[in-house]
Amino acid sequence: MTGRDVTQVVVAAGGLGTRVQGWSAFAPKEFMPVDGQPGIVRLLGEISALGRARVVVVYHPYYEPFIRWARRVLTTGATARYRRAAGLPPGHAPRWEQLDLAFVRQHGRYADVTSILNGAARLRDGDLYMAFADNLYPHDNPMLLLHASPAGDTVLARPYDRAEAAHRGVILTTETNGHRLMVDLIEKPGHDAARDLEQRHGSDRLWLLEGRARLTPPFIAHLNKLRLPENTEPKLSLALRSYCHNSPVTVVATSSPVIDLGTQPDTPSAPRRCLSRRSPEAAV
Repeated sequence: MTGRDVTQVVVAAGGLGTRVQGWSAFAPKEFMPVDGQPGIVRLLGEISALGRARVVVVYHPYYEPFIRWARRVLTTGATARYRRAAGLPPGHAPRWEQLDLAFVRQHGRYADVTSILNGAARLRDGDLYMAFADNLYPHDNPMLLLHASPAGDTVLARPYDRAEAAHRGVILTTETNGHRLMVDLIEKPGHDAARDLEQRHGSDRLWLLEGRARLTPPFIAHLNKLRLPENTEPKLSLALRSYCHNSPVTVVATSSPVIDLGTQPDTPSAPRRCLSRRSPEAAV
């Protein structure tokens, strides 16, 4: 697959899922079932809506034996091979089988920034899309939202909710020429800090950072130059915070609930559905 019109995507899947170690000790959390399919298959379906795409999945070395199998079943012709083995009649291949998919071992300091840089190193210079593999958005296609936004660095966000602020980056925004821009980012503020943000800025200017972004070469260069204290994890949210003080970062909104494969479902036996724990159940 060649040409400048090919979309580039880095899938950050370099974590060990310690909050769901009952599963992740055996297989990557990104392969947890969601409505009968592995989560990563749903993500690849989201990406395939962009058309021709080169996708680099960055994984933790602990899962090397598992990834050898993933390389076989997440590739062109995988559906046909399975149906032949199962004695089933031929069927239509899913669109994600057309993706140019590669798997890369994460190397370097354990962090989401490391996964992004590892993936970017395998792609040509230019804009790239980034997806955290353990975040799914059942009622939206975030990749298409990012694609439709103005050129430049862009992040996905959900409406602000104080109850969720302690687990997410909170984005402070301003409106400029009809576009929502990031002014600052506060990483996981506690209840009192979140309430103070609401009082000072108003809830309508606050948004929750989500696990999708479109990143430009200047931002990737910023990541490469990022220097943090040894005891500070190099996180994408912190890099965005320092970057937005000098360069524009657009914020696009999704109203979809998020499925976080890195957290436990409501009950140990509950299957993961295309629903948010905090949202009313609805058919998808």
